[in-house]
Amino acid sequence: MKVVKNGRILYKNNLIEADIGIERGKITEIKKTGLNGEIIDAGNKIVLPGFIDSHVHFRDFKQKQKETWRTGSKAAAAGGITTVVEQPNTDPPTLSRKAIRRKSKLASRRSFVDFGLNAGVVSGTDISELNKEDPTAFGEIFLAHDELGIDLNELKGKVDEINKLDKKPTLHAEDQRIVDIGLKKFRDRSPGYFSRARPAKAEIKSIKELKKTLDKNSVHICHVSTAKAAKIVANTKNWTYEVTPHHLFFTKSDLEEKRSYIKTNPPVRNKRNRKRLWYYLKNESVDIIASDHAPHTVGEKEGDFWDTPSGVPGVQTTLPLLAYQVKRKNISINTLSKLMARNPSEIFNMKNKGQIKEGNDADLVIMDFNEIKKINRSDLYSKCGWSPYEGKEAIFPEKTILRGDVVYDKGGFEERKGERI
Repeated sequence: MKVVKNGRILYKNNLIEADIGIERGKITEIKKTGLNGEIIDAGNKIVLPGFIDSHVHFRDFKQKQKETWRTGSKAAAAGGITTVVEQPNTDPPTLSRKAIRRKSKLASRRSFVDFGLNAGVVSGTDISELNKEDPTAFGEIFLAHDELGIDLNELKGKVDEINKLDKKPTLHAEDQRIVDIGLKKFRDRSPGYFSRARPAKAEIKSIKELKKTLDKNSVHICHVSTAKAAKIVANTKNWTYEVTPHHLFFTKSDLEEKRSYIKTNPPVRNKRNRKRLWYYLKNESVDIIASDHAPHTVGEKEGDFWDTPSGVPGVQTTLPLLAYQVKRKNISINTLSKLMARNPSEIFNMKNKGQIKEGNDADLVIMDFNEIKKINRSDLYSKCGWSPYEGKEAIFPEKTILRGDVVYDKGGFEERKGERI
């Protein structure tokens, strides 16, 4: 038996001094003292459940210059993430059983963390056929996308099918007509116009239309960027939503300095909106915090702003940024754990994940909340080699443990293959 000793563990919403016994990758005992075995020393630090990032884009295949499963999952492990869920809009996209199997095989060989795979949904998708590959969820399904978008009328039938399979559809909610008009109307080349060209009302209108159509369905809304949309979702039964760190830590006033390095869809919004999102976060109206890790090369991001690809990396920095907010008492450690571990495990039916309890996978993160450091690109493992959060204060994990094995230990990795959940 392995034993995590000398730590304060987050157990049933309380920090307690206890040992964690681990056998065959599972937590078998939680006892105040007296467990013996192969010791993993927590060094009098805090032991939290392994965190889940339910929205990442690890690229690979034809986009391996941006990221690979190896580099992306190393970044995840170094950021305290023990499970990721990869989205289907890769190249090639994950729209068939063959594509899911191919991606699963690749990730199984290269991933340092456990992973789930989402299946893509476009016009004509056979939901029941794709479900034979047991995707974690379906989506993100785009309502504003040139190639992967789907008509709202057809979406209703697809969502009904997905719900009957006891799965979640995950939706990228922006109204395509408003986006198209905005991109033509505000073709000023300065970055500050991007948020006006892809305005808040595109998200809000899309959410309202979805509510009319899918009010009785169970759905998850990806990367909500506006407080008004968040309020609608929070007040809709069986709906859940996520927010991202870039919408929590940046506003459109940062666009002139950060330029395309914080260009993302939906865009970052104004300060008042960000303040409201933080209010919802602190009061646990938000269901999930997810990175929407979307790496691009520096060369791609250094082009003309309007022609550069949207998306920012964040799988390694999301937990550290939020852990620092725990230190500053802006959120509680229970809220952090709930939004980045327990909730995603429950919403996406990840059995044996998300909490420190007997019978669960021994996915653990050891953290020293007094070890504050500034984010530096030289410490990051994403292949893209940059971060919009560089210079921000954060608290990184000391150790990351996956099913009882230490996969990351302050700068070092073990060759531990992640498994598909």
